[in-house]
Amino acid sequence: MNVVKTIKPAILFDTSVGSCNKGDEIIMQSCRRALAPILRDHFVITLPTHTPLAHGYQNSHRFGVGAYYGDAEWKFLCGTNILNANLLVPVPLWNLHLWNARYAKGTVCVGVGMGDERDRPTLYTRRFYASVLSKTFIHSTRDERTAEFLRGMGFRAVNTGCCTLWGLDEAFCRTIPPGKGRDVVFTLTDYKPDPVLDRRLVEILVQEYENVYFWTQGKGDFSYFQSLGDGLPVTVIPPSLEAYEELLRRPELDYVGTRLHGGIKAMQMGRRAVILSVDNRAEDMHRDFSLCILPRSAVETLPARLHEEFTASPQLRAEAIRTFLSQFTE
Repeated sequence: MNVVKTIKPAILFDTSVGSCNKGDEIIMQSCRRALAPILRDHFVITLPTHTPLAHGYQNSHRFGVGAYYGDAEWKFLCGTNILNANLLVPVPLWNLHLWNARYAKGTVCVGVGMGDERDRPTLYTRRFYASVLSKTFIHSTRDERTAEFLRGMGFRAVNTGCCTLWGLDEAFCRTIPPGKGRDVVFTLTDYKPDPVLDRRLVEILVQEYENVYFWTQGKGDFSYFQSLGDGLPVTVIPPSLEAYEELLRRPELDYVGTRLHGGIKAMQMGRRAVILSVDNRAEDMHRDFSLCILPRSAVETLPARLHEEFTASPQLRAEAIRTFLSQFTE
């Protein structure tokens, strides 16, 4: 048994709290797994990003989390599209501002990304990130574009990829079946609808597989699926990550869908995955890590892709990952 000589607090800014996307839970699972050796002897406090941290009186109470903000040895911001070039937006994904930024001072990014923005950061954005992000540690980003965004503001950053990819090394990927499975689970994306192409996707899956399952990753995905019309013999599974994991444990199951992290989770559990890209996230990660991505606009080529031998070989940046993690262990 390990004998702990000292216990220090650490803070995880949890991007799955208050989120309408189960993909954030998949990201947080992987972040916790990656950071577990670092945080093993720490008293870990989890705080939300999508909602305000706490009311002022809660921060000042002697039993409140406010007592830990300054004492935390490390603060980690975990994944998702959390960064923005313009933080003066109606619903910031990191629900802080310059007046309470001190609570997050010294935060280190772990596999973070940003939206499909090409603008330079505003003056307010620069000041906010200068107040909260660590200038001592190297930050980890999901893709090269986000790394360049941070470097442009004077921070050190390495492109490690999303931490959901970190376990998908060559040895593990050789365990993923190369041939087409008997059954399939698919996802849709409610906020990027294309009823014609998405219905065609489901029709192809019904033709190609014996059993077709649908998992609701986002809050509005089920309603969107219903809007595609009748005549689709699909089994809808419960909208929890636990139900999805249970299904993925079945042999002879493939994943096909428009949800990026639904596909990566399937790969984590040893399943073939074809991800249909509908936004910048899949394209950014495909560009950097060679995920199996097919544009949704090319859905008619999906049958041929399904019958090809599947080779899962994300180009992991092992040295960048080691560089990031070793900061906290050496």
